[in-house]
Amino acid sequence: MRQLKKIAKRVLAPFFRLTAHREGGLETEVRFWDKWLRDKGAVSPQDYRYHDYRYRVDARAPLSAWHRELVDKIPSDLVSILDVGAGPVTALGKRHESKVLSITAVDPLADEYAALLARHRLEPLVRTRRGAGEELAALFGANAFDLVIAQRCIDHSVDPVACVRNMIEVCRVGGIVALEHEENLAVSAAYRGIHQWNFGLRGGELVVSGGGYSKSLDEELRGSLRWEHRLERGVIRSWSRKLP
Repeated sequence: MRQLKKIAKRVLAPFFRLTAHREGGLETEVRFWDKWLRDKGAVSPQDYRYHDYRYRVDARAPLSAWHRELVDKIPSDLVSILDVGAGPVTALGKRHESKVLSITAVDPLADEYAALLARHRLEPLVRTRRGAGEELAALFGANAFDLVIAQRCIDHSVDPVACVRNMIEVCRVGGIVALEHEENLAVSAAYRGIHQWNFGLRGGELVVSGGGYSKSLDEELRGSLRWEHRLERGVIRSWSRKLP
C-alpha cells in the first residue's frame, strides 16, 4: 500500500503543481488580454502584437500559410473549423481563396473575455464560447468539425492528453487534428502561472512533459492519428487526419 501511494504521488505530482499555480495564472492571462484589447495589440508597429491585433479583427485577412496548408487538405468547399483555446479573438484568418470557412472558437475563459470585449467595445468576427479542451466532446458531440486546431494553448490545460483525445472525438473521420506550440515553453517560463507543460520532439515523436511526467502523444494516440511533425524556429507544428 505504501508503495502504491508513492507511485500515485509521483504520477499525480504534475497535476497538483499545476492546480497550485493555475488560479493566479488564469488571472494573469485575463490581465494580458485586457491590456492587449486596450492597446489594440500595441502602440508601436514594431511590436508583433500591433499586427496581431489588426490581423485578428480583419474580416478580409487570409489564412496563414500553415492554416491554408491544412484547409487545402480538406476536399469540401465548406470547411468547419474548431479553434481550441482561441482567446477573446481567434487568431485564424477569415478568408480562403476557394473555400468558405465556418469558424467556431472555444476557450475556458470565454466569459471573462466577453466582459473585456464589452469594456473595450469590440465585437469580434467570431464570438468565443466557453469550454475547456477536456470537455469538447460533451460540448459538440462526435464528428462535428473538418479541422480541429489548437494553437499555443494545450500547454495551459489541466490534462493535455485528454484535450487532444477530445479534439479527435469532435473531428470527423478523414478530417484533420492540428497542434501548434512553442517548444518547451514551460521550461522557458520557469513553470510560472499556467505554463506547466512542455511540448517537445523526441525520437521523431511529440512528447508532453512536466514535473516528472512525460508521455508521447504519438504512442498514446496511435490508432486514432498518424502524426506528422515539423519544428521551425522553436515552434512545433503537428497534424494528422483522423483515422477510421
